[in-house]
Amino acid sequence: MGKKILIWDADPSLGNAISTILSKNGFQPVSLENPYQLCRAIELERPELSIVEGDWRPGSRIILNGRNFPMVPNGELAVILPLFEDSPSGENKTHGIVLENLRKPFGTQRLLSGIRSALRIKDRIEKTLSPWEECLEVRRLRNEEEILAALKLRYEVYSELGWIEPSSEEIDIDPYDLKSIIFGAFFHHNGTKELVGSIRIIRHREDNPFRRETENIMRSYGIEGAEFEPSTLPALLSFDISREDYGNLSPGFATILSGSGASVSAKIYELSRLVTKPKYRRNRFGIERRLYELVVTDCCTKQPQRNWFVIAVHPLKSSKYARYGFRKINELGVKTYTDIMQPAVLMSWDLQHYLLTPNPFTKTLELNSLIYKVNDSLLNTLQTEHLYPEKMAS
Repeated sequence: MGKKILIWDADPSLGNAISTILSKNGFQPVSLENPYQLCRAIELERPELSIVEGDWRPGSRIILNGRNFPMVPNGELAVILPLFEDSPSGENKTHGIVLENLRKPFGTQRLLSGIRSALRIKDRIEKTLSPWEECLEVRRLRNEEEILAALKLRYEVYSELGWIEPSSEEIDIDPYDLKSIIFGAFFHHNGTKELVGSIRIIRHREDNPFRRETENIMRSYGIEGAEFEPSTLPALLSFDISREDYGNLSPGFATILSGSGASVSAKIYELSRLVTKPKYRRNRFGIERRLYELVVTDCCTKQPQRNWFVIAVHPLKSSKYARYGFRKINELGVKTYTDIMQPAVLMSWDLQHYLLTPNPFTKTLELNSLIYKVNDSLLNTLQTEHLYPEKMAS
């Protein structure tokens, strides 16, 4: 029996036509007459997908038993993956994540391609790893244990490079971690999980979502500075430059419009502490690239989008970061980066402008953003393939 798909359209004749087409193509359509019964029907029928009237964009997360449904008919259908979640109050809520949308009028081929694309995305979202399957998972760190593993990895890499002094604690931590989002790359193999890389985004006006856990680590290692509140980003501090001065050197920087014309957050962030475990640096998954892919995806799924970044890099690596769209501020010369014994040049990033240029991330950004909104992580296996072949060929 084919995959079950629940259908509701304000125009009964169109709903019947969709049902007929799906039935002829091996699906099991279930037509719904009363949209207010959608959640109950989903609970009873447990469809693979639901096609309902609505103009939500792909990636939108909606509550199907909330006030926003049903929508006033407006010429759009949404292909929705139902999600069942328990709220803190114990109340069951039926959420949905929009995987595709169909603008009326559409033909049979557009309908079927949209359904099949949504089913492929569903498989990626719901993918579970076999014990023997190798995979790289990139996501935000979620607890004290993972944060500590990242701090130890940073110490391992930076002490190997001679960028920090040896310490008995064998962790690399500073007050900026209290204001950072830390991302990790986890290598899954034979049922085990290992942190093999990390990077952080420093936000000098916002706390680390796991600030308490980070402070616990500081206290347990007897490290002072947990009460220190950084007043500026370390890269700007290293080059003795203010946000306002930086704007003079890079016109348009830290405004509400990217050079691409997109609306963005005017806040400045810093990328720092990118590390990869030595034995995985030539790993076929491309750990460094996957971490940057995660940064791009995470920033683009936020509203307003994080866009303006600074980064301090070794002068010999500036050309590599230029390929990622960073622009070197030549007027500032070479300085010593705060708390790291290495020379550095300062570079800036207009993320949305970069995404308009040839880059490794744009083709998969739409899909990655959708999956990330549901799973809070991205998985990469050697079998990972592009799921939007028609769109990417255009």
